[in-house]
Amino acid sequence: MQNKDQVLKFIITRFPNHQNCIKELFDESESFRLLCEDYCDCRIVLDETIKNSNKSSDLQKEYQVMLSEIEDELVERITI
Repeated sequence: MQNKDQVLKFIITRFPNHQNCIKELFDESESFRLLCEDYCDCRIVLDETIKNSNKSSDLQKEYQVMLSEIEDELVERITI
């Protein structure tokens, strides 16, 4: 797990057009912070499994689905 500043920077980098909203939600909502942390952790694990494998695995597919679901929830939260 990364520290909170790293998580915030990672999410802002992923969604740069929503920087102000992300910062506000991150400061005010523990559930949003946890969602951001989950997204970062999932992305890190997925990147590692891809890096360490030449072929797609069931684990990669599971993490891709999970990452997509978390990203959808993030987008929903930051675009309201």
